[in-house]
Amino acid sequence: MNESKQLQFVEQYKGQQLAYSKYADCIKNILVHAIPDNCKVHSIECRSKSLESFQRKCLKVNEERNAYKYSAPLEEITDLAGVRVIAFFPKSLPPICQAIEENFIIKWVKDIGEERYDQGRIGYRSIHYLIQLPETRVAFAEYKDFKGLIAEIQVRTILQHAWAEMEHDIQYKSSEQIPREIQKRFAALAGMIEIADREFQSVQDEDNKLRNSVKASLEDELARPRLKTENNNTPDNISKINQKRGSLENKNIHLSTQNVRDIMMSGDYSRAVSYYSKLISSEPDSYTLLIGRAKASFLAGNRSQALEDLDKADKLKPNDNSIQSIRSKIEDGVVILPSNLQEAWQLTSKANELLAAGNGEEAFAMYSKSQSIGFSAIYSTYNKAMACTLVKDYNGASYFLGQVTPIQNSPMEVNIIALNAIISAISGHGFKQNYKLLNEKLEILKGFQKNQSPLRHLESGFIKRDTKVSNEIQSVFALLAK
Repeated sequence: MNESKQLQFVEQYKGQQLAYSKYADCIKNILVHAIPDNCKVHSIECRSKSLESFQRKCLKVNEERNAYKYSAPLEEITDLAGVRVIAFFPKSLPPICQAIEENFIIKWVKDIGEERYDQGRIGYRSIHYLIQLPETRVAFAEYKDFKGLIAEIQVRTILQHAWAEMEHDIQYKSSEQIPREIQKRFAALAGMIEIADREFQSVQDEDNKLRNSVKASLEDELARPRLKTENNNTPDNISKINQKRGSLENKNIHLSTQNVRDIMMSGDYSRAVSYYSKLISSEPDSYTLLIGRAKASFLAGNRSQALEDLDKADKLKPNDNSIQSIRSKIEDGVVILPSNLQEAWQLTSKANELLAAGNGEEAFAMYSKSQSIGFSAIYSTYNKAMACTLVKDYNGASYFLGQVTPIQNSPMEVNIIALNAIISAISGHGFKQNYKLLNEKLEILKGFQKNQSPLRHLESGFIKRDTKVSNEIQSVFALLAK
């Protein structure tokens, strides 16, 4: 074996290490922008392989062949540039892996945990990729120096990372070298980490369900004032309300709730709290504003402020069930849903009848109630978008519709595109484009049946509510009927 030759490789790598460091940093920056914002990522680390580590690998011997393990280390050692993505929860791993697979050429991928399990060995779980930059990227000047370079990306949860770091620190090279008693303890710890990962994921799921429930409730409250006052927007009524609210809200009856809803749509819950506070300073005894600020405060992360507002609301309206419901969510983390969904189906059916009769206001309230007791969130949200459309609240309709993500080329996707076309007809923006998109989608889904679509209730509602339905809206329903 020629040690001097191996050390020559070390000298060569010394001259290339900076390039690999820049390459690792480049991959990190790509991932920072590619990984979805809703992924709970703890950190993204990057590094080039240290000279000491590279030298150790260069001098590693394959005793069976009585030769160095790597005859061409610069080509065979594939982690000269390394990136590690550490997520908080297991559910974040698939979208992170998808981002990697969409942005790089995958030369090799392996789930280390699955491999170890198949071999009956203990250890941490981790997904490893060997990647290259695609040709479309290295064509740009800023990436051309990285053409053909290999890098390793590791993806794991923070608990899996903790295991890996501790295992590495103990420095057993293989499970065969671990004393039996320590091996048992390693196995027990591996199982505990797996359980802890699942439990943390479960806690996050419960927290998301709780926050989504509070958010949906607040969204419904912000939509109702528009719905309830659609036919009561007389100059006299507007004048009375403006006199009560003074100069704070002096434009129209919907301004306050519309502004809060716009802020909510942006996800800026702290700003929503501030806006609620301005409204409450004008109406300190408003039960509904206190409830609204309580929900916004909870979503902004201020649980104590939320409970304080609920106490104030309770004094104004003692023993109110809605206060107790929101308190159980905020204080105890409990979202109460009945096991029997029959009532929810019945409420939705009744709401469909109300929508078809032209009563969008009551239909919205019933769709919301149906959702609160367990009816599908996706269908309920779409139904509420239809109710808003019927009363020509296209901002509210667009907001609710934007929360529904359908399966591609499904009937629900057609329903969403069609409702978007109707909304654009009401708002006066983008109708031709949406109508064209609907026509193209119907060409793909020739089996779409309008008589099975919830939009049939909306069509009837338009006819009942408005004797003259616009030609554009009529053309959408006519297209669906073909």
